[in-house]
Amino acid sequence: MESLRPYLFIHTGLIIRLLRQSQGFRIETIISESRKLDDNLAEAGFLVSTKGLKDLRGFVEKLKKEADKTRVVTSDEVGELSDIMGVVEKMVYAESHTKLIYVMSEQRYSLDCLLYHHEKMFKDGVFKKLPSIARLDLTEGFYALYFQGQQLLSFIY
Repeated sequence: MESLRPYLFIHTGLIIRLLRQSQGFRIETIISESRKLDDNLAEAGFLVSTKGLKDLRGFVEKLKKEADKTRVVTSDEVGELSDIMGVVEKMVYAESHTKLIYVMSEQRYSLDCLLYHHEKMFKDGVFKKLPSIARLDLTEGFYALYFQGQQLLSFIY
């Protein structure tokens, strides 16, 4: 199971828009934001989109060869980057349809305990006394309850 911050997706979209409308930005900003985009897509598991950044990476490599990284990108560079980012935006949009985000609401038991602090579901010290296979089974059961949104039965106490 993997948890991702929702802001990761918002930030990714903001970077795409920023790079698509890059007029007036410095080369160093384009390089930095491109790196962040690559990192965000990799962290979010957007494997196709990450591979699809080949043109953006090539563009950035050209910019990295510039001696003055504080130089503002030219209108030709802005146009080229905008075209590249238009394709990237379509890839990310298409791949986003293959992803699901689950948002769970608190019910009888703490979601934090179900996911991360299984020992708090028992009286002090009880969870640690259980055999490792039992702890593993309970942990997997807590995950299942978390994702099904069902309440944990009171027999655990």
